[in-house]
Amino acid sequence: MNLRKRLHVAVNEKPGDRRQPQVAHLIDQRALQERITEQRRIAAGEALYAELSVAAWTLLELYQAGEILEDPDDDGFWWSELAKAVDDRQDARERANLVTYVRGAVRETQAYARRTGKPSATTERAREAVEAAAELVDLSNES
Repeated sequence: MNLRKRLHVAVNEKPGDRRQPQVAHLIDQRALQERITEQRRIAAGEALYAELSVAAWTLLELYQAGEILEDPDDDGFWWSELAKAVDDRQDARERANLVTYVRGAVRETQAYARRTGKPSATTERAREAVEAAAELVDLSNES
């Protein structure tokens, strides 16, 4: 019975009974791993933040000027979230989120450009900004 409970926790990641030492240990190990992963994400975001902030402002400026390709059927989620994240960056976690939003906006732009066969930007400056942002968030190999 105990083995079955431990296997259930190992497979489903939902503990039914924390009183068993093996189950408590599994839960603690998973929580520790999640905290370590989050701390690494925040540290990576902090290391990139200065460059990424400049890249994000440039992307937004060019996007609003119409120099970056936009899917007319898209709701603009990543661009609106990027605009919020650039303005609202009070702690390390919020600054680390900037990586996520830049990545989403660039990935969406590049995907639409590939689908339509159009360039991702209408000007050389905008193309360079998209490429620089893609390199900063490790998307350069996807374009």
